[in-house]
Amino acid sequence: MQRWGFFVDESGRFEDPSDPVAVAGLLVARSEPVYRPSDIRKALEASVPGFPWPLHASFLNQPAYVAVAAYLIEPSVLDARRPGFGTVVRNAISICEADGISDLNVIVDAIKSGMKLPYDALTRLGDLMRRRTPQVAQQLVDISREAWRAVDLVAQRLLAARDHLGRPIAYFVAASETVCGDAGQSDTDRYFSVLQISIDRAASLIERRDGMQHLELYVQRRDVHDARFGRSVPLTPQHVGLVARGIACRHLRVRLVPAETSGYGSDVSVEYVLADFLANRSRRHLDDVQSHLPIVERRLGEYFGGPLRSGLPERSHLSASGDAWRIAAQGESIEWQPPRRRWACEQAVQWNAAQS
Repeated sequence: MQRWGFFVDESGRFEDPSDPVAVAGLLVARSEPVYRPSDIRKALEASVPGFPWPLHASFLNQPAYVAVAAYLIEPSVLDARRPGFGTVVRNAISICEADGISDLNVIVDAIKSGMKLPYDALTRLGDLMRRRTPQVAQQLVDISREAWRAVDLVAQRLLAARDHLGRPIAYFVAASETVCGDAGQSDTDRYFSVLQISIDRAASLIERRDGMQHLELYVQRRDVHDARFGRSVPLTPQHVGLVARGIACRHLRVRLVPAETSGYGSDVSVEYVLADFLANRSRRHLDDVQSHLPIVERRLGEYFGGPLRSGLPERSHLSASGDAWRIAAQGESIEWQPPRRRWACEQAVQWNAAQS
């Protein structure tokens, strides 16, 4: 039995049905000796010296986060790690101290305590930097782009790795909705629905291998509504187990095992970092009504080492909730028409053909 891990993160505001969302993850053969997570993390950290661990996709897009997070490491050694970086950071921080000290203090406290970062405060400081010193703001943006490129390169190397039979040891999987907002009425229902179809797609991919497969589920922690308590609680492996149970009957050769719901702190595994970046990229590219499936796969694959499809015959690594999921589960066909996303309909038809 081969042992796999599926490391999952999400992107988007699930509480807003008009906001596009995605659940995406890294599917990796953990039993393969060529897979060494510690080496992946070292390569990633070496590529972006001066950045705190873990890298976070949504915050790297914020110049204020780049400046504050780097400043908190050790200002005196920033230039040694990245020539000129210390000067850029100190200039940015001086602007924040002069005209945005309250937002700066809130962000610093959040980073030090490991709490959720205040996105509004980051945005305000970023706007302040752009107004006061556009050159410094642009330098911070350029540095953040280096971090994105480093993640892309590490991901590409991982997807290029092969086992002793020449098969990939890792895949990227991404899921969204057929129509924006169709996955559920509430934040939690919507999240669980998209999470479920991402797990279903991961299981479908490894089930194309011979023999029994063991799939461990590692899901980034978030708050969900638990009807047993009538309130919001942190996601647990028990919640993930209930989600996985709904598709277990579809995958008789895959044992689904909820393994962990992890926070995104300083000890987070490198797989979650890659999943975070994939989810961030996927959200934008999957919010596309018009494009055909191969085009969407290729656009995402430009960042992560190739089109998100594999096998013989090739099948997509993308999946969608709503009409595409219901019709695919029933083995029926689906036609594309707006507001349905074309890629979502096409991946359902593709996998229906494979199952039939």
